[in-house]
Amino acid sequence: MRYQRFLLLIAGIFPAGAHAHVKWFVEENHAFTKAGYVFDSLFAFILLGAFLFIAAASLMQWQAKHNPRIHSCLHAPINKRWMKNPSHYINALLKFSLGILFLANLVQGHFIAPNFVADGSAFNYVLIQALLILLLIVSVKLFAIALFVFSLALFAFFPVTNAIDYAPELIALSIALFFTSSGYADGNLQMKWLRMEHRAFAVAILQLGLGIQLIILTFHDKLLHPGFGLAFLQDYPMFNFPHYFGWHSFTNTHFVFGAGMAELCFGSLLVANIAPRIASILIAVIFTLTGFVLGPEELLGHVPIIAMALVLLLTPAPGSVTQEEQLASQLLPD
Repeated sequence: MRYQRFLLLIAGIFPAGAHAHVKWFVEENHAFTKAGYVFDSLFAFILLGAFLFIAAASLMQWQAKHNPRIHSCLHAPINKRWMKNPSHYINALLKFSLGILFLANLVQGHFIAPNFVADGSAFNYVLIQALLILLLIVSVKLFAIALFVFSLALFAFFPVTNAIDYAPELIALSIALFFTSSGYADGNLQMKWLRMEHRAFAVAILQLGLGIQLIILTFHDKLLHPGFGLAFLQDYPMFNFPHYFGWHSFTNTHFVFGAGMAELCFGSLLVANIAPRIASILIAVIFTLTGFVLGPEELLGHVPIIAMALVLLLTPAPGSVTQEEQLASQLLPD
């Protein structure tokens, strides 16, 4: 019990991922459909906190342009004393995470996610995921191409409201897998408007895709539809941790809004490439801890997001610096 309470307390301190995919735990007919926000001083306090967080990260990013040490903390690969070249582990980490996701879905009878279709155990859904797992074993390149096509096809065969919650991250993962696969990983993009190493391009796509996915989840599942978050907190009231400290004026509505704003901040930092390592650390910690609190379904479902965050921790996208500084802290040193 002490262990569980400790995890709940830590998860409450970082509310952004406490219910990242609330629809996994709340059926649509159980959501508070008439829920909305009535702004008060606490909402203003949350907005101020989000603004200060973005401002602090932006200040660090600005200082990184003039201070190589700060730039190294925010953008350089992890120290080679711990890992010779972390970029070489990108492909293996992403393959493992996607294999775990599809295999877990296959075993649990889900398709993409618990809420994606009404009957995820239907034969055609099982067959599609089984074929993807087989392709992952046979050829990473073929799997990456198939996953890319599969991700785009979600918009054609399923409601956009379902596909948009998962397609951006799957598209980013498929592109990253392709450009870090054997035979492509050591290549370079040579375009008039884009010149960079394939592994660096893969990391940039992962960062952009994860950021976009978090922003979409923020608006789709929280800010625009707070009823899902409120229904979730009705079943899991322990996540509204301020109540443990007697702050009962911090309602569930405030918590849902605060969680959405935190997630929006993380996604915005990744998309704008502002202090990406800070956002990646918080994402990895939040999704891992809430996974332990909510159980295997939450943890397994978020394995790809955790893997993406770990990749960005090992090799974040390069920042905007002078040519001399960039050469001194290459994304993929030999």
